[in-house]
Amino acid sequence: MPPFILPTMLSTTADHALRAVLFLARQRGTRLTSAEEIAHAIGAPSNYLSKVLHQLRRSGVVASSPGRQGGFSLAICPTQLTIADVVGQFEPAPATSRCLLGDRLCDPDTPCEAHSRWASIRQAYRIGLATTTIAELLSGDKPLGQRVEATRSARARIPRSIARSITK
Repeated sequence: MPPFILPTMLSTTADHALRAVLFLARQRGTRLTSAEEIAHAIGAPSNYLSKVLHQLRRSGVVASSPGRQGGFSLAICPTQLTIADVVGQFEPAPATSRCLLGDRLCDPDTPCEAHSRWASIRQAYRIGLATTTIAELLSGDKPLGQRVEATRSARARIPRSIARSITK
């Protein structure tokens, strides 16, 4: 039996955006960083990443400065920036949910056997993205106790759309 391969959680574009933001968070306060340098560091095509960075700039996640000494930096403190803030603009919310067990609509009104459990898994994924900050992602090696307070503050920032679906 072949080994289980976990499916990709993010689109290529969202993955590049997250990696670029993580790179910039680690560089924070040192200097502006060019799109080419970021692309090289994260292994992304520079033309493609440049477009991703400009979208992140338009959404206020990164700041940029033109010119020879210009480049990109984070516009939001990593302790206030969630993974959802970064990848959400590159991961469209699904309009409908196709049934895992067949080619039909699957929702709370017409659920299949797998619907409830699969909805819980998808919800946990969305909550994880909405409540984990870039700083927390980078501090994965710190003891749990030091991360709890930051996680509590991140949970307070859960978007209303996700918070409403949690209580349903």
